[in-house]
Amino acid sequence: MISQMLTVDVDKRASAADLLKHEWLGLSQEDLRMTVIDTSALKEFNAKRKLKSVGKAVIGINRMKHAVSAFGAVPKAPKAEN
Repeated sequence: MISQMLTVDVDKRASAADLLKHEWLGLSQEDLRMTVIDTSALKEFNAKRKLKSVGKAVIGINRMKHAVSAFGAVPKAPKAEN
């Protein structure tokens, strides 16, 4: 149902009337509670997203290191006297 709604081609996309006839909308509350949803694809997607985030963080850190090293040594702030 979701993929039918997200189809880019207007001629191939399901109409509102077609979607209202979909079996999901005809299920009772009890049937919905008993429905088992396969979340393995979602878990795989989340794992890939986390890995991608870590990769971007590493790239960002390396860019910052190179930017700082291009300026040479960064002067240290003077210590405050008590």
